[in-house]
Amino acid sequence: MMTSDDTGVVTDVAAPPARSLAWRRTKRAVIVAAATLCALTLAAWVDEIVLDARLGTVSVALADDGPGTTWLIVGSDAFPNPHTSPRFAGERADVILLVHTGEPHASVISVPRDLLISNPEGGLERAALTLDSGGPQELVDGLCSTLGVGVGHFAVLTRRGFADIVDATGGVTVHLPAAVRDPSVGLEIDGTGPVHLDGSQALALVRSRHPQYLRDGGWIRLREYAGARARARNAGEVFDALRHAASGLKWNPLRLQRVLWAVTGNVRVDDGTDLTDLVGLLHGSGRLHVLPAARLPQTIAVQATEHTRAALVAAGYSGSCTPAG
Repeated sequence: MMTSDDTGVVTDVAAPPARSLAWRRTKRAVIVAAATLCALTLAAWVDEIVLDARLGTVSVALADDGPGTTWLIVGSDAFPNPHTSPRFAGERADVILLVHTGEPHASVISVPRDLLISNPEGGLERAALTLDSGGPQELVDGLCSTLGVGVGHFAVLTRRGFADIVDATGGVTVHLPAAVRDPSVGLEIDGTGPVHLDGSQALALVRSRHPQYLRDGGWIRLREYAGARARARNAGEVFDALRHAASGLKWNPLRLQRVLWAVTGNVRVDDGTDLTDLVGLLHGSGRLHVLPAARLPQTIAVQATEHTRAALVAAGYSGSCTPAG
């Protein structure tokens, strides 16, 4: 390239080498990429802080859960938002799930809400009523004393929160042997086999204590004990389906964000549990069991037997526990 100075002398100025231009472009691209990565990392960090701040907390002392990790998940019959209703007076445990992850193997056990467990006075009380009488600590300690099950994480959510979380995942798919209805809780599902449910349908299914199944053209209502067993089984199946649906969202960040927003806004956890723990719970899996228990005559209550404890040990629990409360 030719140029001249103020004296009019023409000189030859070489053009920048192609290698120098390519290096400059590469440098700019690296700077832009690094800045973008920093921005995304900062956004993710801020998002995690916001989500963690939305989690409600529960003051409860947890017992050693042995090998692996055990969650106690409770579905409360309360309607208020967990952040505006920190007390448990008037609440009952509609759903009680023990979720074991890690060694020796993973499992999900649905505990009958009518199971008799020890209370602080030395008597027995239905597990469903412990939230009202003594709060989460009474339920945690009762399961420890009666079943030998310690828990490392505790979580409780309300009916409305459960429905919101199911809707945030896009619904859940469960297997139904027949069409089912229960007017007392607004349950009416016509499909059979794999059926996709929204939040309100899933909630009605896990709340139904007196389901009626369509068989041979007529509606058959389950008796009290059979209905309670069906309720416990449905609760476990819906939770299993919820985990399956959540696990499939790892490549859908917008939907996953909706799920985490719904979870953190509707769940209360113990002080030692955070968002990372909840994400790990949602992405887990395990064999589903309904805890066996003996029916007591002239009552809706059931009690633990040697068969109950054997089933827990087979599902990965140590069978021994010392209450921490």
